[in-house]
Amino acid sequence: MRARRMSAVSRGRGIPSNLTAIVAVAAVLLCGTVTSSASASVNAAELAGHLINTVNPRGTTINLFDYWRTAPGADDTTMPGGENYQHDHGGGDAWDVSISDAWWNQGINSGKTLKFGNDMKSQLPAGYCNPEATEGSTRCGDGDTKWLEANLGGSYPRDGKLSNEGNVDSPNALGIVSGVLGADGYPTLSGDSVMVGGDTSSLDYLFNPAVSSNYKNSYPDVKNLLKIDEDGYYEFNAKENYAEFDSATESFNVYDAPAITNKSHKGERLGQFFPFDSANDAFTDEQGGNLVYNENADGALYSNSNKLNHFFGLTMETQFIQQYGGHTADPAENPGMAKEVTYNFSGDDDVWVFIDGVLVGDLGGVHSAVSLEINFATGDVFRYIDNATGNGTYNNTYDGDNSGDQLIDRTKIASKMEESAGDNQDKLNEVKSVLAGDTLKDNTSHTLQFFYLERGNTDSNMSLKFNLQQIPESDILKVDQNGQPMQGVEFDLYKTEDNNYTVQNNATPFYHGVTDEDGRLSFRTDSSAHSVPITLEQLEKESTYWVLRETLAPSGYRKAGEMHLYFSNGLLLSDNAWESGAYAQAHVTLSAGTTAREYGYDDPTDVGGLVELSSGTTFAVVLKRDGSAWHPVSGNATSGWQVSNVDVSSRDLEAAQAVLNAAASYGTAHIFEVGTNGSYEVTLEELPGDVNTYYYQLLQTDRDNATARAEYTIGYYHTDAESLNSPGAAGSVVRLQANDTADYDGFDRVFSVTLNVPNIRNTLSLHKKNKEGTPLQGAQFALYQDDNGDGVPDKEDAEYSATTGNDGNVSIYTKSGSQILEAGSYVLRETAAPGGYEKDDTAIRIVVDDTGVYVDAGSADDNIAVQLKPGALVSSMKGFAANDQVDATLHDVQAQPQTGTYNAGTWTWTNTKDNPLHFHYEQAQGTDGSTLTYVPTGDGHDSYTTQSGWSRLNITQCLNHGNEPATVPDNKENLGGQSLNALFTGNVTILVTNHPEQAEASFNIRKQLDGRDWADTDSFQFTVTPDSATAEAVKKGTVILPESRLTIGNTTDLDATDQENDHTVRYGDIIFLSRGTYIFTVSETKPESAKAIEGVHYSNAQFRVTVNVTDLSRDPVVKITVEGSGGVDGSIGADANTVTFINTYVAPVTALPLTGGDATARNLILAGGGILLLAGVAWLLARRRRV
Repeated sequence: MRARRMSAVSRGRGIPSNLTAIVAVAAVLLCGTVTSSASASVNAAELAGHLINTVNPRGTTINLFDYWRTAPGADDTTMPGGENYQHDHGGGDAWDVSISDAWWNQGINSGKTLKFGNDMKSQLPAGYCNPEATEGSTRCGDGDTKWLEANLGGSYPRDGKLSNEGNVDSPNALGIVSGVLGADGYPTLSGDSVMVGGDTSSLDYLFNPAVSSNYKNSYPDVKNLLKIDEDGYYEFNAKENYAEFDSATESFNVYDAPAITNKSHKGERLGQFFPFDSANDAFTDEQGGNLVYNENADGALYSNSNKLNHFFGLTMETQFIQQYGGHTADPAENPGMAKEVTYNFSGDDDVWVFIDGVLVGDLGGVHSAVSLEINFATGDVFRYIDNATGNGTYNNTYDGDNSGDQLIDRTKIASKMEESAGDNQDKLNEVKSVLAGDTLKDNTSHTLQFFYLERGNTDSNMSLKFNLQQIPESDILKVDQNGQPMQGVEFDLYKTEDNNYTVQNNATPFYHGVTDEDGRLSFRTDSSAHSVPITLEQLEKESTYWVLRETLAPSGYRKAGEMHLYFSNGLLLSDNAWESGAYAQAHVTLSAGTTAREYGYDDPTDVGGLVELSSGTTFAVVLKRDGSAWHPVSGNATSGWQVSNVDVSSRDLEAAQAVLNAAASYGTAHIFEVGTNGSYEVTLEELPGDVNTYYYQLLQTDRDNATARAEYTIGYYHTDAESLNSPGAAGSVVRLQANDTADYDGFDRVFSVTLNVPNIRNTLSLHKKNKEGTPLQGAQFALYQDDNGDGVPDKEDAEYSATTGNDGNVSIYTKSGSQILEAGSYVLRETAAPGGYEKDDTAIRIVVDDTGVYVDAGSADDNIAVQLKPGALVSSMKGFAANDQVDATLHDVQAQPQTGTYNAGTWTWTNTKDNPLHFHYEQAQGTDGSTLTYVPTGDGHDSYTTQSGWSRLNITQCLNHGNEPATVPDNKENLGGQSLNALFTGNVTILVTNHPEQAEASFNIRKQLDGRDWADTDSFQFTVTPDSATAEAVKKGTVILPESRLTIGNTTDLDATDQENDHTVRYGDIIFLSRGTYIFTVSETKPESAKAIEGVHYSNAQFRVTVNVTDLSRDPVVKITVEGSGGVDGSIGADANTVTFINTYVAPVTALPLTGGDATARNLILAGGGILLLAGVAWLLARRRRV
């Protein structure tokens, strides 16, 4: 078990969890839950210097609850309804039990059996009496109802079994609660008529954080209440330390002095537990560097003060293992470290301790301080009053009959558990299966649950101490791509013979299990409730090679591929991490005794070389080798590891400062703390580099060459300073000897491993746009099952329907109301288009399997495209993403577009002709790096878009972007062409283009020039004129003529294509947004004589173009007829969609004078050529277009 430092310490070591001690206390005073008084005389800065070091044991959860009768923080000492009650009924004011504002009906008391109040057996409602009243005072009269035992109060627990309890009317009464936890996991009232009036209801309203109430605040999983004492026990003792709860940080601030006492028993009862009351109020002064509670000072708080919050509760649950006969170590092999495992509590009021759901310790009732000790070695369960005589010590330990402690009773764990199980046969059988003699069987795991209530409103004593044991576990941590835990994932673990990792058919799994709410699946001996974790050593004895199969993943997630695991030097590692994404993160727990030897001191008699670990700070640093030099490593796997350039082999001041800096970069994670068995321990959660290259690992199998082969080692250091950041700390740094010798026990290493297995959540998005790229809102899509993959829905009912948002985007899932995309074959169809746009009827095929999400983009001429991105790297591989000095194997990748075929569940992929895209990891600013995002390298594209077919990006390592030949950097492992797709989430987006809901039509205009070839200067114009009705439609916008002029055939644009097209041009698209018949007239425009081409006779032909639009979802047929002399100088083409204007050229002849008896005739040849301009007319004005 590791104790991690979470808050500030008394001598400056560490910082509190909310950044600084001063900030922590200031938060309490300004915005926390605690109440504050104006008379406080200790300020936040003074308090901050008195915070002690606290820890949070792994496997232990503490919940805190605040209760009230009228309002949070209100005076809870006043008892309306009880003060004026006349016990003899002889007169005066008598209060009706049904009065709603009487104390027994207020707030948390309303309708409940257990009451919260002050001196409840005196402040009784009418008709009730105190059955324990002494002679001479009011006694129960005829017809009076006895006040329930559970609320009477007194010096002892209310269990109806002690002669001094006075329960003469029910000597065999049950306790307040039943012996077995209810089905909801919380105590239930026993049903005893005298104790609880027959009530058997659950106390979940008090103890379940999920049950809300107008009279309760819940604070689940609070931190920083416990410290580790000098003997290695987890402890809180209000007689030594005052604790206040800060709701802003959900953690305690624990101080180095006690506060608050009982006004009638001042010094005797100093040290009270009021977690919701500020230390600023509790302490009256700081004198001589010490916090002071002066019980005689003005404004001093006493336990019965109406300024205190008296009503609260606390639960604690902890997992532990019984081993070594209930000891912390084997008494035979290591007697000096073998302590009895105990659980101790002292306090008031109700306390119930359950082990495996059955009651073992019962201190129920409103009573004075009573103590409980459970000894797991002897099986003893003591109930006693600590230092009852006053001549002993308040040490929360039963010291025996002659110590001043007063014994109430003594039972045994075994008999108590059997008694509590009672006639619940299933529970009784479970209990008996884990018992051995008076205690628990060795090598069984258990859950201890502790329930505590403060119901009175005077003293509040609380002391808790335990050394329950845990061992390092090897477990599977199941996470999604972002590292969030996943519950309910099932695994099978198989033994194999060799590194071929062959599992025989019908092989029986060595282990099967399901991940818990934290995503953890510990390897355990069996599936029973009390099985124990399997250590790595036990697994390695079974086999070196293992196969782990994920048999059931949560819906909507991809199952991880088969994982191949192997043992190397005691570590369970992944042999195919690059394929599966499953990475075995090794941890090492380091421990030492109370002294260590300085490195280089080999003489056991030289006491100058001994270092006492009880003072100063002991810490560990990972060192990386470079030739003969060793350099400290700092940082972490997410942000990257940095290697110092300082060689610490010299052990000079510079080296000392370098190791301090490295250790400080880990926070407090590499500092040794006292463990539960008295040794000094630390667990290194992340180890940079390959653990097989660590010196200690190599030492196990290749001792002779370990020094030469080692690339990493762990250095152990000690400084006399109480903080790594203390001024001058480097001056006292010494390196400690790690390995055992004949006369020296060095540092022990216990390796464990967490196999991080990622599940990638399936995601698919769609983006709807028009042809201009504008996002379209309101497009509706439906997803249908298509099991045979033929592109036709299997049934009419859709699996999921969704509508695009204002950004044109929508996520595609398989279940309405969920965000799950399950594995399967599907068809996606557009069911409704946005207003003004036509619906696209293309059936989009989708396949989702354990390798990814795939979409068929159809054909190149449809409106579907698919955009692909690599997505993010799974969190399990975070140690390879940063471009650090240790391992940057996955920092740079390339993504090759591929096209595929899908047949009977099998994909076949082929590279396209497109170049790969290049990406690299870059931690986004202001993030914690939990999402491992890759960005384009250089000016590269961030995505690849395909217009047809199935596609994917095949992601591989890129050693050097654009550098040839590629070389392998020192900080990268060459993965060759290994596909890394299993390591990346992928990002697939369907792009669907909607066209307006419109029909389009066009026709061709052709120019035929007879009599000569075209000349470059030829130019002809034509006019397209709509009739009056069509012109009105153009004006209204329901007919849209081509907007751009198309110029073809001039001296700069004339090309062979135009010649080959026989001087034909298409008259753009006419768009129709309304049904109807539309008419256009096409004629040649005769230029003015000055601009006419000499010798060319222009066409008089006219053509009538009729477009009849009956269906906007399809293009209409264009009908052309001849209006003029089309048969002479115009014609309609054979395609019935082309009009031809025929011009005839007659060369003019000019006679010139003859000179010298001869005459020369010259023909004027007009330069030929043609520019055909075709134009439409908007409204009544002709628009011209040149050809």
